[in-house]
Amino acid sequence: MVMNEMEVIRCIAQYSTVSGQLVEEHPLIGFNLLAFQKELSVKEKTNPMYECDSINCVNTGFLRKHLDNEPTWDFKRFRYFLEALPI
Repeated sequence: MVMNEMEVIRCIAQYSTVSGQLVEEHPLIGFNLLAFQKELSVKEKTNPMYECDSINCVNTGFLRKHLDNEPTWDFKRFRYFLEALPI
């Protein structure tokens, strides 16, 4: 399904592995769609990445330069996702 372009705020959402509850959202700065598609291995280049994409520990180095408020990465206690929140 192709979605029309919409205005969104991109963020890293941090969820508890115990409760599944959202703990924090960390807004991204300088989002570049092609760079994020490459980093997160999105094969379809027409994919606008509006859906949740899982973040792994190998992605943290790339993400650091796109975060003013970096989470305390703890992949045992939390799961992280790239999300697009509508404005």
